[in-house]
Order: sequence, then C-alpha cells, then structure tokens
Amino acid sequence: AAMQALFHLEDLMNLRRGPALAFGLERRRMRFSPRMTHAGWDVDQFPDPHLATIAHAGFDAILFYVSGIDRTHAPGKTDIAALIDAAEAWGLDSYLYSSLKTLKNPEDPGSPAEMTATYGAVAKRYRKAKGVLIVPESCYFQSRDPRATALKSTVSIPCSDHPLWLRRIEETLRMEIPSIDFIFWTYNFYSRPESERFAFIDAISPTTVLNTTFVIGNWREHPTRLGASFPVADYSIATSGPSQLFRAEAAHAHARGLKVFTTCNTAGRTWDFGCCPYEPVPQRWKTRFDALKKAQNEWGLSGLIESHHYGFTPNFIAELAKEAFTEGGMDFDEHLRKIAVRDFGPAHADEVVAVWADLSDAIQDYVATSRNQWGPFRIGPAFPFNALGPFLTKDNWPGFRSWICNPNYGWSIPWGGGEQKRDTLNIKEHNIEVELFTSAGRRFVAGAEKLRGFAGELAGAPRDNAMRAAGVVEYIGRSFLTSANVKAAAIEELTAVDESKQAAERDAARRRICEIAHAEYRNTKAALLLVQRDSHLGFECCNGYMGSRQRIEWKLRHMEKLYNISH
Repeated sequence: AAMQALFHLEDLMNLRRGPALAFGLERRRMRFSPRMTHAGWDVDQFPDPHLATIAHAGFDAILFYVSGIDRTHAPGKTDIAALIDAAEAWGLDSYLYSSLKTLKNPEDPGSPAEMTATYGAVAKRYRKAKGVLIVPESCYFQSRDPRATALKSTVSIPCSDHPLWLRRIEETLRMEIPSIDFIFWTYNFYSRPESERFAFIDAISPTTVLNTTFVIGNWREHPTRLGASFPVADYSIATSGPSQLFRAEAAHAHARGLKVFTTCNTAGRTWDFGCCPYEPVPQRWKTRFDALKKAQNEWGLSGLIESHHYGFTPNFIAELAKEAFTEGGMDFDEHLRKIAVRDFGPAHADEVVAVWADLSDAIQDYVATSRNQWGPFRIGPAFPFNALGPFLTKDNWPGFRSWICNPNYGWSIPWGGGEQKRDTLNIKEHNIEVELFTSAGRRFVAGAEKLRGFAGELAGAPRDNAMRAAGVVEYIGRSFLTSANVKAAAIEELTAVDESKQAAERDAARRRICEIAHAEYRNTKAALLLVQRDSHLGFECCNGYMGSRQRIEWKLRHMEKLYNISH
C-alpha cells in the first residue's frame, strides 16, 4: 500500500508533466484484490522492468502457467521461486495457472499419490504462492459420470465427481499452504444448462473461489445498430457486460457464500484484436468499470483477472482502470481529460476526448463471434486475402497454425485434422458485418488522422508517443477493413464457384472480388507502415508476431500474383 501511494504521487506528477504536487490529503483504498495479469512481455516471462511496470499500473498480482517444478509455458526452465520473490519485491502476489496433470479419478486408489506428486510438490516448493487457478481446458481427469464418454469429457461437462476431484486438489494444496486461494474458473462450462452449472456450484467446497467470465455466452447478447443480434463468443469490449451467464453464476455463488472473482480484461486488451496492444475506447471501458463495481455491490465480486493469454502492455486504459478501481480515485472524466492534456497537449484536449468518444461508440460495431476472433481479427491486416486462391496450409502460408487462426476464410478445418470443407455462410449476417466493419474501420482511420494532426504540433518524446497512439487507432481501423473485405469477397466467391449459376453471373462475381482485392491491397499497404513504425503492433506474447511485417509482406506478394496487382 505504501508503494502504491508513492506510485500515485508519481502518476500525479506525470499528469502535470512536472515535479509539482498540490498540498492536501487523499484517502485511497483498492476496491478489488487481487488485480492480476499475465505477462505481456513474453509468455510467462517477467523481467524486473516488466514487474515494475505492472506494479506501477496498480495491479497487485501476476498470473502465470505452471506445468511442473520450474516449468511454465516459457521455453526451457524457469526459476519460479525466484520469480515469486522478484514479484513480491514489487508488492505483487503470484498466482499459478495450473497446467498440471492429475488424470486419475478421485476414487482411484492411486489418486492421492498422484495429487501429492503434482499439486503437493508444487505447493511445497513454492510456499509463497498466493493462489492456484484451475480451468477445465487445462486440467481434466477420468470421470466416472455416465456422460463422460472420453478422458477430456470434464473439459466441457461439470461431472458428478468433479467437486470431489477439486476438493482433493484443494486439500493437497492446503497441506502445504493453508491460506492459499484455490480458484476454479467455470469458463468451459458456459454452454451447459444452468441447472447443471448451479448443481456444480452447490457441490464444490465452500472455501473454493469461483471465477466466472464477465463477458461470454452462446446467447445473442450483442444487439447492433442494424437490427441484428450476435453472440459474444469470448472476451470483448463491444458489450459492457456482465453477460447473462456471469449474472446467474455470480448471484448463485454469492448466495451460497462463495468468494467470487471474474476475468474482465480491464488491463486494456481483449480478444477483439489479437495483435493490438490495447483498445483506446475509454468511454466504452468506463461502462465496464462501472459494471464491475456494481457487481461488487450486488454479488460481492472481489478479485479480477484483468488479462488472459495476451497479457498487459502499458496503456492509458489501465491508468483509467487503476483510478476507477480505487476508492478515493479521480473522477473518470477529469482523469480522462488530464490524460488527453498530457498525451496530446492542452490545445486539443477536448477534441481528443471527443475522438475517443466517437471510437467508443464505433467499437460497438464489432461482432465477437468465434469466426471473427479466430479469423481476420486474430492477426489483423496480416490475414490472407485469398478468395479464388489456393487452399492455404503450412506449406504455402508461413507460420500456419490452424488451431489459433484459420487463414482460409469460409472454410472449416477440423482441429483434429481431416478433410476441409466449405462453410455455409449466413449471407444476411455477413452483409450486416461487412457494413458494420466498414463503418467502424472508416471511423477509426478518420480518428487516427485527427490524432496524428494534434500530435504533429508536439515535439520530442511527447510527439513520438502521440504518434504511436494514433497508430494504434489506425491499426484497429485497418483490421476492421480487412475483415470487411475478406467477408465481402467470401460472399462473392460463393457465386463465383457455383456451377449452377450463369457464366455471366460468375464472371461478375470474380470482377467484384478483384475490385475488393485492390481495396484490401491498399488497406494492407497502409497497415504495413504502421507495423514498421511500432513493434507492439502485430505482436501478442503467446504466439509472437502472428501479424508481423513479414506476414503482411507475404500477403501483399500473394495478392499481386493472384489478382495481377502492380505494386
């Protein structure tokens, strides 16, 4: 707390751009604890400067994967005890995201020994760990529930022996660390009936912390301005939340007396744009902050996982979150304007706030479906434009990882391999998405131009920082336009390859594809300049430079050959 008080004085001086403070007294208290984040520097890697940055941003905990003694998801071995000590020096607790394997059924005679050799060994080695997080997709076991027809059935089904299995893990951990936070994240159960999820919550240990995702669900909870409602497949800021699923699970857990955490992405980065360091839509984020505080009042929400997978990159949204999640923190609008003054100068502060407001409105045109988040938006303008082109595989698309990003839009690639097949596209919804994304993309690009103009009046480091901020805005706009163009071409491709259509109709569709290709080529060339100027763009820590300059250049060469485009 003393460290955070000193950081606050530093924040105030940074906002004033000088070592001066007003006399006075402030009383400040964190509303939520823990506030934890993954690494954004590289997967499960926290060099000391990154820990310092995380602490300065107001977080009080880090979260990293653990698959064994001194094993994280980072390459090679990690001295986890040393990492926990280094984090502690910055006032940060350490939470272990379990990738440990205990596959035996809890009734199996060999289960206790397996638990001791995995969770027991980890807890004994890292007694300073604050908590352990279990999520079904990373931790599964051999259930005897009749519905569990395969080993990994417990990934998606809250089986009848699931609570006992979790109790045994918790008991094993508490033998070494009695005060440990034992957290179960219900993420993979979202599609199960509410009755099953509630029965599971009723059966788990009363000392287990329930983590439920703030925005997720297979319901069409995102209405758009064009009259269509879309599902929110995963983490997104297009909708404020909480989702129907969170409200139900949090209320039920709270009624039972369980401690409630949530994954909310308030470090500034969601899964909306895989290769963008943060989403500069502050007024939209305010609606998320307010919803989280309301959830605390209604259901006792106490802990936040503020990034998942992608980690934390320093950004002004995290600064706003820090104040919003502090009792005695600055008023949001006052704070936002001070940031605008600091980052773009006093002459244009009100105009900057207005640009951010427009972007905060435009982001609601995003559609958070799996097809988008695991497709064009995953890698932004690097996503291949390949209508009428060859099927892309690891042999003809560099860095191909079909399980993380399918480069063949409009085609299904089973995760387990097998024959590819053309998807059935909902043409009406795709046309709506094309219109939404085109509109949002143009608004972001226009907003970036305004911000770049304001930045041009600055000098030195402030000018460079403001230019980078404008680049982030434009990159998001270019990502919207890439997705719109890819979708529009996929619609035309259905006609172009349909042998039941007249030749003239097929030829017209091919011509339209070429026109869209030329537009996307120009859009991608503009994005290439952004990526060359800022290495944060095109990068995310778990999968590296999936949206890199090299992949964008490959895309441009591919388009030149496929559509006879002269560069």
